[in-house]
Amino acid sequence: MNHRVRLLSRVYAHLLHLYPPSFREEFGAEMQSVFVETLLEATGRGLVPLLAVCLREIGDLPPVLLREYWSEFRNRGLEGLMSALNGATNVPGSEPGTWLETIFAGLPHLLYALAMELPSLLWALFAVPNNWLSPRLVFWPLVGVMLIVGWRQGWPRWSGSWIGYGVLFVFYQSISLFPHGSMAPVARITWLILVAVTYFWLARRDRLSGLLAVFPLVPMFSAYIGLDVAIETLIESPVFIGVGLLTALGAAVIVRLGNWRAGVWLALTVVLVTQIPVSYAATYHSNLGPPYEISPTVSNLIKGIFGGLLVFVIFSAPLWLSALWKQRKRWMTGS
Repeated sequence: MNHRVRLLSRVYAHLLHLYPPSFREEFGAEMQSVFVETLLEATGRGLVPLLAVCLREIGDLPPVLLREYWSEFRNRGLEGLMSALNGATNVPGSEPGTWLETIFAGLPHLLYALAMELPSLLWALFAVPNNWLSPRLVFWPLVGVMLIVGWRQGWPRWSGSWIGYGVLFVFYQSISLFPHGSMAPVARITWLILVAVTYFWLARRDRLSGLLAVFPLVPMFSAYIGLDVAIETLIESPVFIGVGLLTALGAAVIVRLGNWRAGVWLALTVVLVTQIPVSYAATYHSNLGPPYEISPTVSNLIKGIFGGLLVFVIFSAPLWLSALWKQRKRWMTGS
């Protein structure tokens, strides 16, 4: 067995832990054996067939996982599904959250969306002056209060959402203090370093907390920026408030399940789903004039959707690196 097959076999053994424990115990060894045989056969035909086998397995993984967890839910109910999701007790962060913790984790996303867009929505619907209501003046002090509460409680998992908005507040202040000039790039770079350090720190404490801290930047802030091209249109405010609601629900479910693997899939789903209306609004309801106007094509719609997903992966890179670093010995031994 050459080194490529050996390495890919170890990776595949690790991926098998994504399946429900009952399924893995019954079929895991057989799947591992068939995969190794397929790799050995493909290796004899060259690198391209070997890559084709890997890509096929990656493409088949999401639907098969969904099918098996749905089967677990159908056969054993919600309790069985929760047991399957939390089956790997050696994975950090496998404790379901309380209902109060789920509320605290999801609430800031909806409040942020309302703080940013409620005045514009009221103006569009009822011609209420924008300066009549300033919910942002309430939201940011609330973030400060919740950060103090989280600090006093030892940074519980739900505080990750509020920490993310604290990081976002620092960004707002940096662009306010240094909008232009020689200090502007320094301020932006300093902020990115702060993001990386904060996420590494959170990932070392609790991976799910770090995952929740990414949501304020992606999809929330990225959606707000993406909708700038549809500003002052009837679609802007409802879409962003909808993004806030979906993100709030996603964060709440992640905390409630309390499982890293399920949390990653949920996070990717939330980002992908929320990017669809944002990209649609930016593509088909853009009010930018030439030369900045966006052509209303399906190609630009798809680019916007997967562009948002790529930004999420980039900002959450400290989480993936931390997870890989912690699992390096397991990857090497194939356990």
